[in-house]
Parts: sequence; C-alpha cells; structure tokens
Amino acid sequence: MGTGILSTGISGLNAAQAGLVATGHNITNASTPGYHRQSILQSPLTPLSTGSGFFGQGVQVETVVRAYSEFLDTRLAETQAQSAYYSAYHEHISQIDNLVADTQAGMSPALQEFFAATHAVANNPADISARQSLLSAGAALTSRYNTLAARLDQLQNSVNAELSTAISSANLYAQQIASQNERILKVQQDPRQPPQRSLRSARFTGQQAQ
Repeated sequence: MGTGILSTGISGLNAAQAGLVATGHNITNASTPGYHRQSILQSPLTPLSTGSGFFGQGVQVETVVRAYSEFLDTRLAETQAQSAYYSAYHEHISQIDNLVADTQAGMSPALQEFFAATHAVANNPADISARQSLLSAGAALTSRYNTLAARLDQLQNSVNAELSTAISSANLYAQQIASQNERILKVQQDPRQPPQRSLRSARFTGQQAQ
C-alpha cells in the first residue's frame, strides 16, 4: 500500500510539473501575436481492483490543449479578408476616379470645353474662330480619351501582375497547408495525442501553437 501511495503522489507531482511548464510557456508568449493560451488535459489513472474495492492510482496528463474559438477566429479571418478586399478596391478605384473626375486633367474639363465650343458654333455658325475653337476642343477631347484609355490599360496590366503574384503566393500557402495536413494525419495515428480536442463547453482545437 505504501508503494501505491508513493506512485499516486508521484503522478500528481508529474501532472503539476506539466501544468507549470504549460503556464511558463503561456507567460513567455504573453506578447506573441496570435498565440493561444495552453493548458494540460488531465484524467484519472485506471483504478486498481482489490478485494476491498477499487483504489485510484493517481492522475495522468493526456495531452496539451490550447484555448481556441473557431467561431471568433473564423470571423476574424473573414473580417480581415473583407478589409483587404475593400482596401485594394479603394486603392485602384481611386486612381480611376482621379483620372475621370480630376478638375484639371480629368474628362470633365475637356467635355465642358467641347460642349461650350459646340454651343458657340451653334449660336454663330459663320464665325471662323468659333469653328476653329470647336476643332481644337474636339482634338483635345480625343487626346484626353486616348490618354485615359492608355492609363486604364496600364492599370489593368498592373492589376493583372498583382493577381499573378497573389496566385503564386496562394499556391505556396496551399502547398504548406497540404504539408501540415500530412503531419496532422501522422499525429492522428497516435490515439493518445489527437490533433484536435474539445475544451470546456466551447469549441477549441488541441493543435499546439508553435
């Protein structure tokens, strides 16, 4: 019986030591971005059957789990993706807006000058200077359209280049995810250390943070 008491006490000390290690790890990573707090998951050892009944043999540490809310992390990822989308959209649409609506070099001044020259010719068709002004305004408007088209082509090429870079990065991340999935499959072969665990009443993952 004395040996059993010592074994039970040792199991408790080992579990407490594991808890201290996890706590120290949490403290060390208190300022680490994206870190999730870890804790140990304990369970009682299989009791020993005797003629007087079942006697406990102490405690064991099953695995290490980290506090992780799938709902919150999913919402955070979705919000960040939307923020990145609207930031990129605003960046490119602002360039187009500046090209079209700029009060100095946009399409609006050229159109106003053209319609003003057209109105002047309509009021006085015989006026040579008015006709010449209309021709000049038409040429300026044509030049402005050509400049706008060339700039839009440049923006399109720039966006296509950005998309190509983003696709390459996405493919690289996909390869890394596939590699992690292979590691998870290998971990799943050990029933004592599953890659995902549930903790308390919320949904958490048991994948250990690096």
